[in-house]
Amino acid sequence: MSDTVNHRQDIQWLGRVVCSQPSVPPGELLEQLCANCGDELPVPVDRFAYRPRTTLYRQDTAGNAVFTIVSGLVALVQQTRWGGERIVRLAHPGDTLGLELLVDGRYRHTAAAARRTEVSRIPIVLVNAMRQRHPGMAGSLLRSMQKSADEADHFLTSFATGPAPARLARLMLHLGERHGEEDTSRLSREVIANTLGITLETTSRIMNDFKRRGLMFEERGAISFTNRAALEEIAGENRRQEPPPADA
Repeated sequence: MSDTVNHRQDIQWLGRVVCSQPSVPPGELLEQLCANCGDELPVPVDRFAYRPRTTLYRQDTAGNAVFTIVSGLVALVQQTRWGGERIVRLAHPGDTLGLELLVDGRYRHTAAAARRTEVSRIPIVLVNAMRQRHPGMAGSLLRSMQKSADEADHFLTSFATGPAPARLARLMLHLGERHGEEDTSRLSREVIANTLGITLETTSRIMNDFKRRGLMFEERGAISFTNRAALEEIAGENRRQEPPPADA
């Protein structure tokens, strides 16, 4: 899966977060930190832009920061015990990555930008300090962790089961809900294939079929869909009818 993550470091510093002058949506964690710290954070929080396929952090490495996504899309990649790689989750604006550092200080995945992505990099020392001073922050952290668990469940049930066309339709609908139907994503076909657990050839064949049928439009890597009803029908191809209620 070398086309998904190439571990290059193509990063642009965008400045520091100033709580009194928010220029971007802060996300729940940073919003809580600013609320507890006032106008100035005791530890700087920097904003960065990552070009596609640039790594934010790597699996099984010690970390010192969590990342809240401001814009873009991040693929969370996990290496298998047999040496392969698989995308196990997609993270969207508002999501916070790397909260597993609060458990043992190490990242569980490799995080790579799937399109141009902007993030706020929040030092873990700041999170720990505020968590100790303000016990109410525990609720925010738990909500973020539960959101990650819910996303992982959704990823498994929606994109790893059923016929390949149904998986692709679900992915397009999911991205449309998170990023807008006019520009569902700028994902390479390699990333889409790895997300769905199918071959690149199968991905290309299904996408070309969707385009011929007028279900989607693709230009310069931007994918948008043009027939939601048809995609929803395809997405539900492997759903079973609910059994009739038992007689009383």
